[in-house]
Amino acid sequence: ETLAKVERAHDLVQLRSVQLEAVNDEYKEAQVQLFAANASLKESEELYRMLADNVADVIWTKDMNLHNTYVSPSIIRITGYTVEEFMQMTIDQAYPPTSVELINETFHEELAIEASCDASPTRQRVLVLEQYRKDGSTFWIEDKLAFLRDPEGAPIGIMGITRDITERRNAEEEIERNYQEQAVLSSLLSLSLEGTSLDEIIDLSLGEVFSIPWLGIEPRGCVFLVEGNELVMVSEQNMNPYVVKSCDRIEFGHCLCGRAARSGETIFKDCIDHEHETRFEGVMPHGHYCLPIQSMHGTLGVLNLYIKHGHKRDSREEQFLASVAAVIAGTIERKRADEALRESEEKYRLITENVDSLIAMVDCEGKYVYTNTAHQRVTGYEPKELIGKSSSDYVHPEDAKRLAAFSAAGDTGLVSYTYRLRC
Repeated sequence: ETLAKVERAHDLVQLRSVQLEAVNDEYKEAQVQLFAANASLKESEELYRMLADNVADVIWTKDMNLHNTYVSPSIIRITGYTVEEFMQMTIDQAYPPTSVELINETFHEELAIEASCDASPTRQRVLVLEQYRKDGSTFWIEDKLAFLRDPEGAPIGIMGITRDITERRNAEEEIERNYQEQAVLSSLLSLSLEGTSLDEIIDLSLGEVFSIPWLGIEPRGCVFLVEGNELVMVSEQNMNPYVVKSCDRIEFGHCLCGRAARSGETIFKDCIDHEHETRFEGVMPHGHYCLPIQSMHGTLGVLNLYIKHGHKRDSREEQFLASVAAVIAGTIERKRADEALRESEEKYRLITENVDSLIAMVDCEGKYVYTNTAHQRVTGYEPKELIGKSSSDYVHPEDAKRLAAFSAAGDTGLVSYTYRLRC
């Protein structure tokens, strides 16, 4: 019996040994797999870190208190800050106040959406912001944002990708500037072709210029037109009453506007200096663009605009304002030509309507297109009765063939012949 017990114990030990070896083999296999998994994970982590550390855009994460938890090395390229410096910065230190306000507003909106339980966990937000550089300047960025989530889907942080869009923003602003410029010039040209008076067009021109937001001018100024050797103010907006009265008439060469008229060149001043001759007590510091309004016949006037003290001369501004002055010049000449034509037309109308001779015009078919009032006194026909009628219908029958022969000859020179009209 004792021997049997020993044999059973021996068999049990052998069984346990076999089982233990199997477990040990499984453990070794698990260790190999774990090692491989750790190696793969490390390799994957290194790969993603390498990608994050070397992309041109900036990849970053923040916790739910908006504190930095990671930023890629590309931060130094776009801001000048090192990773270590940027990691210590708050959003108030990294962004101007308007951008901070937008960030906070968006963050609280997203928290409210999250609380509604209806939001997609994969949603993103895109913000266009200004960001500080280390030298104190700002530049435009585009941030793509999404929540980082735990295994249960709850937000535990924010991940963002920041892209420098300065060049794109500048291109968009340039397109917008060009559009605004063309819109204003087109509006002014349209006004010049309408029945609007010259004074109204000049008033509207000032308003159009003041409406452009990127121009560094103040919403006040005036337009002078030339009368003899003087400039006469014909329009002003938002100017000091003393200046309006003092500058009602300016001699060529006097003050800035007079110098612009005499020289035919733009006068720019970023402050009040000795050439600014018209002054008054309490005048606020300012500068001017004084642009001559010129045509091929000479100076027609001056466009005078105010700028802030210390404003730097800008060739883009000056080029556009010169275009405005050119459009005003074209408008002045066109309106004056129209007025001269109307005066000439009125003068000759009075002459033709008050002579005793019969004056008429006919078209190529011999139909009346104009007759003066003498026809009514001589023939009894009112001018409106004759317009559109054939002139041959009113010629005496005995003279009609002779008149027709003259007409058939097609002589385009000055001819004279006598015939009788029917009354």
